[in-house]
Amino acid sequence: MTRELALIPQPKQLERGKGVFQLQPNTRIALLAPNAQADLVAAELL
Repeated sequence: MTRELALIPQPKQLERGKGVFQLQPNTRIALLAPNAQADLVAAELL
């Protein structure tokens, strides 16, 4: 059974594997274009 992930914003690319992924205070989020304001705002909300 495949479940749709409820992620906002939807990632451009996602590779599912085994295990879990949890955001921690030291989790790094990389932006391809540092001046992409919408991506920066979304990353800061996490």
